[in-house]
Amino acid sequence: MQLLPLLTSFDRSKFVDGSFPAPPRTLDGVQSNPDYIAWRRLDQLVFSWIAGSLSDFVLSRLVGCSTMLEAWTRLASTYGSGNRQTLRGLRTQFSELSRGTKSCAPYLARAHDLADRLAALNNPISDDELVDRCLRGLGDEFLPFVRTIETKLEPLSFADFHGLLLNEEHRLRRRSPISDGGPAQANYGRYGRRGGTHLYGSRGRGHFSDAAVDRATAAVATPLTPLFSPLLLQDQATQQG
Repeated sequence: MQLLPLLTSFDRSKFVDGSFPAPPRTLDGVQSNPDYIAWRRLDQLVFSWIAGSLSDFVLSRLVGCSTMLEAWTRLASTYGSGNRQTLRGLRTQFSELSRGTKSCAPYLARAHDLADRLAALNNPISDDELVDRCLRGLGDEFLPFVRTIETKLEPLSFADFHGLLLNEEHRLRRRSPISDGGPAQANYGRYGRRGGTHLYGSRGRGHFSDAAVDRATAAVATPLTPLFSPLLLQDQATQQG
């Protein structure tokens, strides 16, 4: 695993290789053992340090682990380098990554999670490759943004790319909604500014005012009450009686 050299450089690999087991919890079965307390403090420090570098998906695999050795054993069994089938599956998912109709935040989270899982299998993804893959899956709405990023000469970290993309999404949403598959937007596409549907308030053929478009969208998005609804008929009968 890529984390092992890091642990070794700080003389903390002993917490994951079994060479530094926990001392007895108590002395004579009654008094707390100061050596255990010190060991436990360091073990949890390393545990929290490693956990902070993992994605939520990988971290969820460590539920129930109380020591760094237990967590490391769990990670090794789940993402060990010998698991070639898992590696191929993750590589396929990464190569086919696409935003689709999702917003950018979950799309980036998915990309980051796949990179974390590949790194755990000793198959790390560089920031350049991660950014490039995310750019390819954004879709036509972000084409100008993609071209701008691709023309940059200096390397772009994934963290910086994350912030730039979310800002661009916010800017685009202020101008016009990015496709999320919502019913109101589907109706807007049906009653677009180009076409032959007549709306009150339009100015000339094929051109509609903003107010007219808003009225049409609201009308289509709002469900109509049936003329002979049972509740309506019951209410009318009550009033007549």
